[in-house]
Amino acid sequence: MSRLLACLKQLQARSLIHNTTLLQPSCNVNSVYLGADPTAASLHVGNLVALMPLVHFFLNGFPVFTVIGDATAQLGDPSGRSTSRKQMAETTRTANSNSIHNQLKDLSSSILSYAQDCNYPFSQMPSSSQWSIVRNSSWYENLKLLKFLSSVGPHVRVSQMLARDSVTTRLQSPSGLSFAELTYQLLQAYDYSYLYENHSVNLQIGGSDQWGNITAGTDLVRRTHPNANVYALTTPLLTSSSGQKLGKSAGNAIWLDPKLTDSYSLYQYFISAPDDLACKCLDMLTLLPLEQLEQIKAEHEKDPSQRIVHKYLASNVVRMVHGKKALELAQIQTKLLHGAHQAPFGFYSEAPQQGDSFPSLPEIRALFKDCKFYRTIDSSIKDQPFSRLLRTLQIYTSRKEATEHILSGAVSLGHKPILDSNYKFPDNSLFVLRAGKRTFVLDSL
Repeated sequence: MSRLLACLKQLQARSLIHNTTLLQPSCNVNSVYLGADPTAASLHVGNLVALMPLVHFFLNGFPVFTVIGDATAQLGDPSGRSTSRKQMAETTRTANSNSIHNQLKDLSSSILSYAQDCNYPFSQMPSSSQWSIVRNSSWYENLKLLKFLSSVGPHVRVSQMLARDSVTTRLQSPSGLSFAELTYQLLQAYDYSYLYENHSVNLQIGGSDQWGNITAGTDLVRRTHPNANVYALTTPLLTSSSGQKLGKSAGNAIWLDPKLTDSYSLYQYFISAPDDLACKCLDMLTLLPLEQLEQIKAEHEKDPSQRIVHKYLASNVVRMVHGKKALELAQIQTKLLHGAHQAPFGFYSEAPQQGDSFPSLPEIRALFKDCKFYRTIDSSIKDQPFSRLLRTLQIYTSRKEATEHILSGAVSLGHKPILDSNYKFPDNSLFVLRAGKRTFVLDSL
């Protein structure tokens, strides 16, 4: 079996293909690319779906490129959006590009290690040098406007530009479409053309909302190079239970950067995912052997309450994205906060309530101090009534909201519900706080 067929077999079996022009046995892929817009400081879980086909091509020995669109981000991609993007400061765009560049660099190394752990069926063992990270500003910074228009403009038909879904949807919306957004597809098409001419790239990957932009690129390359064989491949979009795309614009992003979404939170995101989403993501977002995936899902069906699929999914995504040590930490944190064998922990000074086998107080603090849900209660706020304290710690948006939840029994410390809004948090103590479905660690030591 050829490298390409082996790769496509993996993608099809894992439901990673939404649409593609790679339909004929004679198709020949040289190099592959995926774009990433630096509109945030990190990639998010939604980006992983489009990233995984690139990973499979990389693991099958194909040279791959991730293109950070630091130049095109100045315009804003209208695909999948109902409104225009806000203009981003150049310093922010540069900082985001640097952050994503470093993230992709770390991710490429972590993925190769993870694939080996999964006994991935490599067609050809890849080298880290086969994964290149570039910025499209490197070819736009010296490109003059008239040169661009004279080289690209004659090959593009306005009727085709206006017919693309990303354009027609916005033209019919109250906010309309700016000229800058309309021309975004020309620049993405030029990216493809540049990569084809300079790096022999002839396959672009993207989410299903990128189909119009990607095929604009294949059209441009074919018009400027009549004998070119260039292809497009899109992946399904990862959506929430309500059908909303998981992305930063929707305000529900789970970031891949551990500084923005720690490993515990990333782990818990998948542990708490709906069953149908978890089963889908197990196929798409892990590199476990196909046979093992079926075994895991069959075992899960016997007793869904054990969340077997969720545990495999959470463990594998954290291992792939954050590494082995981060996974070990997330699993320890999960056991301490959610383990069925013991009540949530609570400490008074140096004496743990759980017995000698439980981690010591310094160990507990070390495990959680870098987590987003860790809260320190210092001397300036320790005497506040409990409802006000929860507002000060930004657990609730108002004291009234905190009081309502306390009186309804939705707030507990350790295993004990707190029903008094004037309760004083004990000095020299560390507790798990449950606030509805949310979990925090409060430390007044």
